Formats: sequence, structure tokens, C-alpha cells
Amino acid sequence: MAVVKLFAQLREIVGRGEVRVEASTVDQAVSEIAAQAGESFKALMPHCRIWLDGEPASGSDQVTAESEIAILPPVSGG
Repeated sequence: MAVVKLFAQLREIVGRGEVRVEASTVDQAVSEIAAQAGESFKALMPHCRIWLDGEPASGSDQVTAESEIAILPPVSGG
């Protein structure tokens, strides 16, 4: 199962910083988490950056059982 790392608001919404998912693409992994996390998660996703194994990712990128997906929400502060 691929590991999805969640940060900041996403971590708060889901209730943990790491989720394991069974998926073949980045989009499938995100959709699986969104289905469980609800509307707050879905609303934030268009503003997030997604990385796959340390590289910027697109939704169609292939995921393996050893993959690590990091989802980074926008940063605020000053």
C-alpha cells in the first residue's frame, strides 16, 4: 500500500498525518482519502501541491506499493 503524507490543514481534517491507500494512480489515492475525509478535504485539494517520491506529481502518475505521496496545502502566515 502506498503511503500518503498529509500536512497542516489536511492533517487536521483527516485526523492523522499518514494514510495508507491501495491505488494505481495519484488521483485514485487522493480520491480514496477524499471519499472518507469529506467536503473540507475536497475543497482544499485544488489549492494543494502533490509530490510523488520526492518529485512534483500529476494525477495520472503511477503509484506502487512502495510509493510515498505528499500532499501540501497552501502555506499562510507572515
